[in-house]
Amino acid sequence: MTESRLVAAPATYSKDDPGYPERLRRRLTRPALLHVLGDLDLLSATPALAVAGSRAAPARSLEDAAQLGAECARRGWLVISGGARGVDTSAVEGALAAGGRAVVVLAEGIETGKGRALLRRFAGHRFAVVSQFAPRAGWKSWQAMARNGLILAFSDALVAVAFGEGGERPDSPGTLSKQALSGTLDAVIKATGFAGKPGWEDFAGAWSLSPIPRSERQPVDGGAVHSATSPAAAIAEIAARLVAAAPANSLPATRTGGEVDEPTQPPLFVVER
Repeated sequence: MTESRLVAAPATYSKDDPGYPERLRRRLTRPALLHVLGDLDLLSATPALAVAGSRAAPARSLEDAAQLGAECARRGWLVISGGARGVDTSAVEGALAAGGRAVVVLAEGIETGKGRALLRRFAGHRFAVVSQFAPRAGWKSWQAMARNGLILAFSDALVAVAFGEGGERPDSPGTLSKQALSGTLDAVIKATGFAGKPGWEDFAGAWSLSPIPRSERQPVDGGAVHSATSPAAAIAEIAARLVAAAPANSLPATRTGGEVDEPTQPPLFVVER
């Protein structure tokens, strides 16, 4: 890690600073400020895969998340997550255990304690935490939803592993409208909504490793749902789609998984398990 730019004190970038990530500058009107702890070089690392999921996901979903992280490490991809317990953390752990890299996007300020705790936990790994909120801002539910946009802006695609509201297990009692308020589904909806908009041409869309709950209030286009058979298969599909559409030098030249048609609206993938 001697070649990485590690910071013990938070680094803060405005959108006018040279260190502000170019893909955020291109994709977002906000945040005006970005606060960072850890490996600064990861801010511009590509390709990057976002992983989201329930805080109380079943064991199989946690294994899937860890496998996604490990597969990203093998391919040299960066993992982006929200850092919540459950799926988010399992993806980060899987990536770093396999020698990969990860960034956690906080739903609170960089100086509220969680960021430094994560840095201590993952010391010795290629890891960083970032936040768009004031350094001492506490966690709030609206901030957790708002940071999903920042997670996606850092990423080339999203994999949603398990749904649930407030840590609720996806198979536990609850209405679809309640599940539709979950941060995971919010991220999926944002991903499919961003796709195809100016500045998001290189975003591959969202894949899901669990059935997507529906509600009249927050529908997901059923025509955008496809199937894969495993975390590795989902990533292979993402790689092929990104190679077909991505700008030069953002992905390896070798295509994985054969030819992939490029639709106007990137699809959702459901891994049937």
